[in-house]
Amino acid sequence: MTLENAVSTAITECIARHILEDFLIKHRGEVKSMVLSSFDQENHDRILKEAYEKIGIEKGEKSGIRKGELQKLIFLVKENLKQNIPTDTIARFLCEDEKTIILIADTIKEHPEMDIPEIYNLLFHS
Repeated sequence: MTLENAVSTAITECIARHILEDFLIKHRGEVKSMVLSSFDQENHDRILKEAYEKIGIEKGEKSGIRKGELQKLIFLVKENLKQNIPTDTIARFLCEDEKTIILIADTIKEHPEMDIPEIYNLLFHS
């Protein structure tokens, strides 16, 4: 039995047993539509929840990937600075904007005690 048939049967049974008889006779179609749309709303809400969860996971993955890329960049800049390689050369070698490399290099020089995650947080989460 389909949901629509089950709702129709339930309304018919209620009328036959004089349960809300006058109301159901007068508003049968509206009651049926409300019950069916209520069911559809629950299904719709579940589908939306799953979609939003998927979007959240994807955003989290992208954010984590970007964080990893930036931390790797900081590591590479730090290692190149140890070799006394100029920032313009580092930028060309890494195919990065020189301003970004200078910002990272200056931060590394100003905070030699900081590790890579700390530098990342200082630069990108301040």
